[in-house]
Order: sequence, then C-alpha cells, then structure tokens
Amino acid sequence: MCARCPEYYRMGNDVKIPQDKGSIDGGNPSLSSTAELLITVKDVSDTPPVFLDMPHISYALENQPMASEVTSNPSNLTESTTYMILVVMDVNDNPPTFTRSDVNAFIQEDVTDTLISIPGGLMVEDHDQGENGIIDLTVYERDGVTRFSGLTASPSVADSTGHVHLKLVNGFKFDNRVQTLINLTLKAEDRGVPSLTSYCHVIVHVNETNISYPKFTYSSYRFSVVENLASGTVIGDTRAIDSDAGRFGEISYSLKGNSDIFSITSQNGQIFVACNTTRCLDRERQSVYHFTVEARDGGGKVSSAPVNITLFDLNDNAPIFMHSKHLQAVDYDEPLNPNSIVSYAILPRPDDLDKHFAISNATGAIRVVSTLHFDQLSSALGGKLELAVIAYDHGSPSLTSTASITAYFQTQTHLAAPCNFVNSTPSSQVHPDFQISAFSGQSFVLCQGQEGYIQCGPGKAIRILSAVYGRLSDVICPSHHVGSLTCHAPSSTDHAKWSCNGYRRCSLFADSSVFGEPCSGVNKYLEVSFHCVDQSSVDNIFG
Repeated sequence: MCARCPEYYRMGNDVKIPQDKGSIDGGNPSLSSTAELLITVKDVSDTPPVFLDMPHISYALENQPMASEVTSNPSNLTESTTYMILVVMDVNDNPPTFTRSDVNAFIQEDVTDTLISIPGGLMVEDHDQGENGIIDLTVYERDGVTRFSGLTASPSVADSTGHVHLKLVNGFKFDNRVQTLINLTLKAEDRGVPSLTSYCHVIVHVNETNISYPKFTYSSYRFSVVENLASGTVIGDTRAIDSDAGRFGEISYSLKGNSDIFSITSQNGQIFVACNTTRCLDRERQSVYHFTVEARDGGGKVSSAPVNITLFDLNDNAPIFMHSKHLQAVDYDEPLNPNSIVSYAILPRPDDLDKHFAISNATGAIRVVSTLHFDQLSSALGGKLELAVIAYDHGSPSLTSTASITAYFQTQTHLAAPCNFVNSTPSSQVHPDFQISAFSGQSFVLCQGQEGYIQCGPGKAIRILSAVYGRLSDVICPSHHVGSLTCHAPSSTDHAKWSCNGYRRCSLFADSSVFGEPCSGVNKYLEVSFHCVDQSSVDNIFG
C-alpha cells in the first residue's frame, strides 16, 4: 500500500483499478488481457479525534446535583483534549434583606423635598445575581398595602446592595400639631421570578418647628386706673397667641421701660403695680406711663405691643398756701378738676370780729366789709387781729389747709386802721371796702430746684419766723422719693433770715447748694413762715 495514495484509497475505501491498466505479453504481435482489481484499504489509528464547535459551553442551575460518567481508556486508543465551559445559572433563592427590621426616622414639620434623618443608617442587600439581585424599594402605609405618596425611598432601586434614605416629595409636609408619630412600612422586592420581598418598619418622628411669631390679641393696650394703687394691684391683662405646638408655642411675657413701677406675670401677661409705696403711682408726679410688653416663644421669636397706662386723679392733695400779693393757695391735683379748684373762707372768731371782714371765695382777697372801731379791739389784742383763713378744694371728700393771718392796727384819732390798707386815709372809723394787700404769718413754699421771692407792702419789711429745707411732709411738693419725712437742714432758718430779714422783697432758691444736703436721694422743698412788719421794728437780721 502506498503511503501517498489519494485520499479515496484510505480509511477502508474500495479501490477499483481502471481497465486500461492491464497486462501485455512479449510476443509479436503481443497479446494482452485486462482484469479488474479490487483493493480494500484498512484504517490504521493514526489520526486523533478532533472536537467540533469549540469552545463547548454547558449550562447548569445552581443548587442542582451534577451527573458524572466514568469510562476506561484502552492503551491502543488515540486521544485529544479540549476546554469545556460550565455556566452555573443563578436561581432567585435569596430575598432582599434590610440591616434592621425597625428604624426611627426624624423630620422637622413644615418642610418638604428633603431627606429624613435615620440615625445609624439603613442598608438593603440581595445576594442573588442579575435581575434577581435588583431591588425595588417602596414606601407604604403601616398596612404594607397602601402606597404613601408623600415619601419615596432614595434611591428607589438598588443593585444587590445600597444605603436607603427616605425623602419627602410632591410638596408633602408633616404637621406636628396633627401627628407627632407616623408608622410606615418600607418594602424591598427583587425582580426575580417569582420575586422575593422583605419589609422594614419605619417610625417617623415629626419634630416641631418654630414657624410662628407670638401675636398679641390687640395691637396696643390702654388701661386707665386711679392713682395711689397698692403694690400688687392688677392693672390689666395682655395676651399673645402662638400657633406653634409644644415648647415653641409656650409664651413668656416681659416689660421694657418703667420696670421699677410696673411688672408683669411672665406666665400670663398680667400687668400689676410693683412699687412698695402707695404713692408711687402719683398722678401729680406722672399722669401717663408708656412702655412695651414683649411676648417671647420657646424658640426665641419675639413680638411686642405698646402699653399706655393713664392715672385718674384722686383728691389726695390739700391746698397749700403760697405767698403772693394776695393770699393764695395752690392744689397739686389734676388741673381744671374739682380736686384742684380752691375756695377760701374766714373761720369764725369767738368775739365775732371776723364779721368785719370778707374774703373772695375764688381769689382769697380780704377786705373790710363793716365799720371797725378801735375800741372794739380788746387791749389783749395789742393792736393786732388774727384771722384764720381756710382754703378748701372741691374734691370728695374735700381737703383743707388753714393759714393764720395777722392784721396790725394803729390808733389815729380813735381810728383802728390796718397798717397795710391800700389808700387808707385818717378817719374816725375804718370804712368798708378797704382791702388788705399783704399779711404777716404767711407761709411760702418752693419745691426743690425752684426759685421764688417773698414781698411785703410799702413801708413794711420781712421778718422770718422759721424755715425748713428738707422734707417733713409728703403733701407738700408730692414726690415718689419722700424718705422718712424727718429730713431738715439745720441752717434753714438762719439762711432764710440772712437772705430776707429787713428787706421788703427777697429771693430764695430751694436747692442743696444753698442750704446744704440734709438727706440724699429725697426730693426736698423749702417752706418759709414770715411776718410783714414795720421797717423800724426790725432790730437786726436775726431778730
């Protein structure tokens, strides 16, 4: 057999020899004959097997038992090798799982399009591959059936694993006044067939937000009360409302201005008198008070409203006699009010000599109304006549003050003539309608810081009887700062005598720079009592 025979001679093929390839003898002519020869080529194991469609890929589901086959390999066989790829296909046998089955989430009320805080975080994972490991996340009501439209999971799809957040969407806002806790269910579902699911219980805590400012029920507050109210007396109520809930809706009140006189209850906005003396609310010192009430909520937001307190006058000031050309008293109660309108009257004398005089009810001017003979004056009077004049206001009850007026007389042709009659002429009697322009025994008052003068009529001179610079009364020059009413500068009288004795007119200045400081922190006054006497009767300055 040839080693290089055509392929059709090989591998057991039958080979037919063509006829023209017959035998020829050597004769002449030669003779020949032909025959057909059939040759069978037997195969020899000289070519190894060859794998087709390489590489070979085989598929198997995971978790399935694998079949095995055992064969023997005779020594006379040829062999060939190749690689085989075995693909294990994933089975959706792992449900998605959360790292925690219950979580607490926190969000402020009245906010939207924002993430909700989950302390400690939350993750989801699925160990399957491909579609089996893709997780869809959805937020439901607590029942796990009804979708909650106000929240979405972020991200809403996770590939095998991912951090899970919750986000407010669609303009949804929580309201702490409606709900403080909301129970929700977070569902994780893979895309396997069939799909597998798991759930996480989410408790959303809605924290209050300080949204609103306190709002007062009125834009301003006006109260009218009588003066001299006792400490602790309630003036009125202020009130503010805050629509926030919880501590942000809690309001505390405070006052700005005049805090030494008024105070406010921080819990309810009730304004009351805070000073310790009954005369701290003195209309004569201050009739109207202006200040501000503030309302502050638990989050620090503040609103304010103006407060006006007006004091009504009480008749708490008696008339005070002052010195002027004519007898005059003043009343420090509210002007143009019955409490401050002063009228005058002469008090009766036992000897009825007062009936010779009349006083103007409105002005205090005194005049002689009937003839007065000198012999009507007893020797005990010594040529002088004292009249008691009362000044009273028209308040209810009426308050009064009394001044002692001394009229000095001299004898001229048996005439009893007041020394200070105006335009008097010698006569045997005193005619009616003569007016008395000035009297000794008068008091003169200046409040601290005021300057004024005292004056006598022609031919007369001032004689100081006494003087007080300090404070011995809470009626004269009313003030909030009156002290213990024992304040008196020792040099008051001497200084007044030095300034005024012997003069027809003198000026006085009620101030500590003049009289010295008898009591610091007390509002003082100067009260001077004096006579108008004949110029010749003043012996010396301190007489």
